[in-house]
Amino acid sequence: MTSYPLSICMPSNRTYHGSRASISSAINFCDLSGSELVVSDNSNDVQKSNFWDNIKLDFFNYNSNTPPEAHHNWYNAQNNSKGLYTCMLSDDDLIFNIEDPVVNYRDLYKNDIFGIKPIIKLWTNESGTYRTNSFSITDETAMQRICSYYKNANGNNTTLFSFYRNNIHHDLMELALCHPTRGGYVDWAFVTALVSSGKILLDTSKLLLYKNTNWTGTQEDIDKKAEKLFKDCGLTERAKLFEDLLGGIDSFIFVARKTSPVNRLEILDAGKNVYAHNIRNFCQKYNLKPSKFTEEEGRLIQKLKQTEKFENCLDLSLKIIELLRGDLVSKYIKFYEKSLEKDWCSVA
Repeated sequence: MTSYPLSICMPSNRTYHGSRASISSAINFCDLSGSELVVSDNSNDVQKSNFWDNIKLDFFNYNSNTPPEAHHNWYNAQNNSKGLYTCMLSDDDLIFNIEDPVVNYRDLYKNDIFGIKPIIKLWTNESGTYRTNSFSITDETAMQRICSYYKNANGNNTTLFSFYRNNIHHDLMELALCHPTRGGYVDWAFVTALVSSGKILLDTSKLLLYKNTNWTGTQEDIDKKAEKLFKDCGLTERAKLFEDLLGGIDSFIFVARKTSPVNRLEILDAGKNVYAHNIRNFCQKYNLKPSKFTEEEGRLIQKLKQTEKFENCLDLSLKIIELLRGDLVSKYIKFYEKSLEKDWCSVA
């Protein structure tokens, strides 16, 4: 068995000065907690690589010969970790080991606890720490855990930065490389899949400071930043209108993956329900502003609203996505097949 109960995996693209505090905090965390730090650095900052290459610690794995694309760099960090539980940490956030935990992580692992969540505090330069993510998710079924997560998260998706069982976390990271756009908006679907996989316990002996530099300002500012997520991955800003539709398909494919540790019937039910939840939101938003959609989009959305059979709804969703960008159809079919190991719309 690995000598590390926890691994911090840090994909790093910031400069030496921009990431030094984060890497330093992670080193201190690992030194005090007997954990491992893996830094996958694709910044090409010579000062940065020269400095960290000279830090020789048994638990510190620094690599600057890494993939240039962001998702591959995230996967590279996770893929090189050896801990029982792994946590992805952004290279501007800070993590602290406050004291020894009251439980043994190896015992938690043996008892099928899927995740360990530090106290997560959101921080901005203007407000300091202003919000705390400090809930556990201990429901018995996948769907109950997803519902609890939606309720407790309340728009805050920082549970992404928790420690998860390495093998399951790895499989999801690998699957994410097959996503049709690999856009930043996919994080909610990804965390939904994590939450569906097992119980997540709050660990009050650990603290993560999340620097919220992006999602602040007026609602208009936040909406523009959300639109930019779609534009940055090759879609248009208008794709924000289809956020719930895309989130529904993505969530089903991630949650219902063949490698999920959850009972097959249970996880398929959870995947279908979270898809339906997203589609209801999508149709409600369409009802509020139908003029923002084309006539053909509206026709298909109206048909989607009236369709009950899951497989037919999935097909209609794909037809709507085809209107958004035609080449996504074949990519979504491949993503589905990779995840469920079945043909498109084949579920049972």
